Amino acid sequence: MKTVGIKAQPCAAAAVMERCRAAGWTLEPEQAEKLAAYLDLLMQWNRAMNLVGTHSWIETLERLVFDSFELARFLNHKVLLERTESALERFAVENGNRFGGRGSGRPRRMSLKTTLFRRNDGSAAFEMGQFQKQNALGQGSEAAFPICWDLGAGAGLPGVPLRILWERGEYWLVEAREKRALFLSTALARIPLPGTRVFRGRTETFMPGRQADLVLSRAFMPWREVLGLVRDHLAPGGRVILLTREVINAGELNAGTLKTDWRMTASEAYQVGPDTRRLYALAADPA
Repeated sequence: MKTVGIKAQPCAAAAVMERCRAAGWTLEPEQAEKLAAYLDLLMQWNRAMNLVGTHSWIETLERLVFDSFELARFLNHKVLLERTESALERFAVENGNRFGGRGSGRPRRMSLKTTLFRRNDGSAAFEMGQFQKQNALGQGSEAAFPICWDLGAGAGLPGVPLRILWERGEYWLVEAREKRALFLSTALARIPLPGTRVFRGRTETFMPGRQADLVLSRAFMPWREVLGLVRDHLAPGGRVILLTREVINAGELNAGTLKTDWRMTASEAYQVGPDTRRLYALAADPA
């Protein structure tokens, strides 16, 4: 007897790993298990309520999920690294007398990569420990940074696959549409994603009294409207991350009705099949 809702061809972790490997991405077994569970659940729900425009887990993986992989790399290698290095530079200058050459009496500019990340001696560990305690960017707790908002999270793309790969900080999936928010809550109940939460409601209801280090927007609303909406809720040094097919030039950021000076801190273009897709990190300078 055929049971309604059971897929004829379930998504297996081994198949997910193989598809990812063929596209140049390597997953840990636990990540593949979680991603397979998410894709399975998404395809089951998609038959009833049309959550995404794809019709198989393979199509979903290749057309939609790989965006999350690119986003994880972008956040680690361009957005958070740039912010961390900037903070480390400030820390090194401010504490130069303590860590400078013996008897020099002068601040020493520490080599971020070799001194803080690659050396294994006790002094390097002490320096990094002092940085984590004193640096406001991390607030002394890796788990507290960054606070990330995924606005208009939909069916969890890019958010859920991103969190499978990238577990840093606190991540809010903000979704006003009831059925999509219910799907997200169901997915998180079945797939453990530490620090990941769902807010069912409008962004305007979610934001008051909160600040974010990162705000993600993918097809949520036109990007200029996103910048105006979230500006007052960005933490110091915060970034808006845009996922789009649109080309955004730096000169466009402060045109029109935007009241804040915005600057582009990072960007990247990548291919998904015949499509060129883009990632942008934008920062707001104080008024």
